[in-house]
Amino acid sequence: MQIELKVESHPSGRWTLKHRDHRDENFSDYPAGSPLFGNENPAKFYRAVAREIADLNKQGHEVQYEDVL
Repeated sequence: MQIELKVESHPSGRWTLKHRDHRDENFSDYPAGSPLFGNENPAKFYRAVAREIADLNKQGHEVQYEDVL
């Protein structure tokens, strides 16, 4: 399955990873409390993003990733 991931940053300094698969029209947030949602620490956030991409790849998903420009 193809999964799209997109990083969003908020002016408050929080980082969130959004996701959707080929069946979804809109992106969704990861659950609150996850290091992928509203994380104030960019290093911890990007380590969690790397783990998520690796886990999705291990599950056989094709991942498209878009970061903040």
